[in-house]
Amino acid sequence: MSGRICVYKGCNNLYVAQDKSGGHTFFSFPKDPKREKLWKLLGQVHPKIGPKQLFMCSKHFDEKYISVSKTRTILVGEAVPNAYEDRDEDEEYETHETKEMTVPSSSTQQSFTINLYDDLNNLEMVESTTATTSNEQADAPVEVKLLPLNKRKREASPIVTNNEPNAAADFDDKLLDSNEVSIFKFKGEEYVQMSKEYYLQEKRQMNNKLQLYNRILRGIRSQIQTLEEL
Repeated sequence: MSGRICVYKGCNNLYVAQDKSGGHTFFSFPKDPKREKLWKLLGQVHPKIGPKQLFMCSKHFDEKYISVSKTRTILVGEAVPNAYEDRDEDEEYETHETKEMTVPSSSTQQSFTINLYDDLNNLEMVESTTATTSNEQADAPVEVKLLPLNKRKREASPIVTNNEPNAAADFDDKLLDSNEVSIFKFKGEEYVQMSKEYYLQEKRQMNNKLQLYNRILRGIRSQIQTLEEL
């Protein structure tokens, strides 16, 4: 699925290439660094959104800046978006809850498209770039000591039944950092959006933990093999 998401704070508009029924045009940010900085300031854009994801819909521009023809819709002059108006209720909601975005359809033939699934390529890059560091950590010796345990009567573990159908969903929601990850719905499915740096950081941490567990398991196997040879 190829599309664009408006980065204006609190905006819910999404453009999908296969859906032409919407009424908003999406504009890419100016190449001039000063104008780009001004757009981010006026739209209160999240600082961790990458440059390839910087799009803003026509909803946030005054009509005097928009030129419409039969073939395209463009911004004219030194166009700037309307300044974001701070609302206390929105601020309180965003502090405590993960932002959930409903997806109206959007249209037009201009701006650049982004691939919402290119994070698969990023995962392959993480695996290759962290291989050297992981191998160096794997060579470090891990000392594992096996201690005798006193025999005792095994107590039966209580069986816990979960009568709450939403317990699993609540647990999944706790795994998401509302300050770094936003959720939006499209055609009944939930999708997440996050910065590239945050995504790579998650993958690095998972890879480092996996390497540590492998080192510990190798140490345990070595100790068991030594005991069997005695």
